[in-house]
Amino acid sequence: MPARRYRNTLVSALAASAVALAGCSSGSHPAPTTSTYDPVGSAGAGTAPAASLSPVPTGQSIAGAKVAGAIRLGLGPQVSAKVRTRVVGGIGASDTTAQGGDGALTGTETSLRTQLDVRQGGQTLRVISTPDTVYIRGLLGGTTWARTTSGLSGTTTTLGGQFRAQTDLANPWRTLPALTAATSVLSVGPTTLKGTPVSSYKLTLRPQDSFGLLSPEQRTPDLKKAFQQLKTVLTVSLDRSGHPLRVVTRVSGTATVGGSRQRIDQTTTVTYSAWGSSVDIATPRSARNLDA
Repeated sequence: MPARRYRNTLVSALAASAVALAGCSSGSHPAPTTSTYDPVGSAGAGTAPAASLSPVPTGQSIAGAKVAGAIRLGLGPQVSAKVRTRVVGGIGASDTTAQGGDGALTGTETSLRTQLDVRQGGQTLRVISTPDTVYIRGLLGGTTWARTTSGLSGTTTTLGGQFRAQTDLANPWRTLPALTAATSVLSVGPTTLKGTPVSSYKLTLRPQDSFGLLSPEQRTPDLKKAFQQLKTVLTVSLDRSGHPLRVVTRVSGTATVGGSRQRIDQTTTVTYSAWGSSVDIATPRSARNLDA
């Protein structure tokens, strides 16, 4: 995999959103890892989570499953929110590339619909991701919409896979498997975000859990090898209802990229707001088919 494509794959993939959070897709499709984590989110299966997670003093630890349970309970069966993604850095010490998008999401864990205005190559593209189709406005110029269904469960080397990876970052359920697998997470700052009281938790992920943050389109053999060599730190900030307000993922270290050893340092931040607000994401009535 060429280094440039590898860097773009990392940019598309990594959460901070920690989600983002699978590894860049609003998670509009069912995540294969859904069945691997315990939806009750407490110390053991069959134990119902509390209505909210009591604040843990900074510097103390708590079971990751409890944090995951609080998030799952806070999200409920259906969500709607505004979302912003930011990805900074990549491969090489001089790589300070920033990418990201602003938009909204609505739906369920297995049927999430996401809209992002993504800044890419000096222009802004509107991307709408649904479980079976990705729509892009601006890719063909002007206000023309394009649509693709290819590569949505394949790899990021396809056009559909690349845009799906970007929207997958916004998936608020994306970090739950990694949190649930953590024996303990550390309570850290901040304690407020824009005046809202929050509880923040930090953990260093095992390589297999880091790789699991990626959307299915990004789980290539090359990236799997790279994640064995990289360190991934996840920080999640929740409001008192268990809604994630900010998810930050930093991936750093040295890994083999394009046949050579490269320094990688990338931080992905996914910010949520207006949980429960009215969100209507309508797909275009007509769009040019890119798969033809």
